[in-house]
Amino acid sequence: MDHTWIRHAREEKGLSLQEVSRLSGVSVSYLSEIERGAKQPANRIIEKISAALGLKREEGNPEGGEIGLGQKLRLLREERGLSRQALAQSAGISEETLQEIEEEGSRPGVDTLRTLADLLNISIPQLMGSLTAIASRLRSLREQLGLTQAEVAERAGVSPGLIGQIEQGKVQPSLRTIERVAEAVGVTPCYFLVPQPSLENLLPVLGDDLIRLLAEPPIQQTLRMIYDLNEAELRFLFGVVRLIKQTGLVGSRRLLNEEAYLQSMEEGIEP
Repeated sequence: MDHTWIRHAREEKGLSLQEVSRLSGVSVSYLSEIERGAKQPANRIIEKISAALGLKREEGNPEGGEIGLGQKLRLLREERGLSRQALAQSAGISEETLQEIEEEGSRPGVDTLRTLADLLNISIPQLMGSLTAIASRLRSLREQLGLTQAEVAERAGVSPGLIGQIEQGKVQPSLRTIERVAEAVGVTPCYFLVPQPSLENLLPVLGDDLIRLLAEPPIQQTLRMIYDLNEAELRFLFGVVRLIKQTGLVGSRRLLNEEAYLQSMEEGIEP
């Protein structure tokens, strides 16, 4: 069994091997071998280490392990402002069934999974995608925000070493850690957990209202202006959009209603 979660938990809490050794009564050398996977300790040893780290043994590997499909579904549902009851009713399943899926008690059938994905406006490949993009996304976003690893770590309440390991792709953080880091950099956990669609798959997942909006002359005029921007100007524009989202000025569905937005475009932008 892989016990690398012990090292992740220890570093997130800012504890040294010596401190955990003192708190658990497990020698530093043995503790180090456990973290490296060189030793497979008995359950009583794991219980001592878990207690020293302030973790419940029954939680399993609290700082590692795979983030499941059910957890992604729950986060997407919450991000879209849907209650479990509302989503279950729309999907034609019971609330108890959806709860069991979200708590990883069962996996949905193909038809149910497709229905849930459609209701959450996400593709199956995105929903089932791996978490390999966490490292690059965190590093890129942190740099765009002008933050150091230490600053992100302080905001998230984790160690700078853990942030460094996440950015290097050396560890897969727990859901709890992802939630804390996401809050620290002003995004939702889904930003790290759900792969963005490729360009060729982007249009099919856009809503009809957004497609109609993109066809409006003022919007196309703005797109033509964006076309002429250089890299620095584009990065600035994207930064403004991200700032608007982070400060809560954007609703869960739309920045402004379509009529008001088009009016503002017509009044505020010269050809």
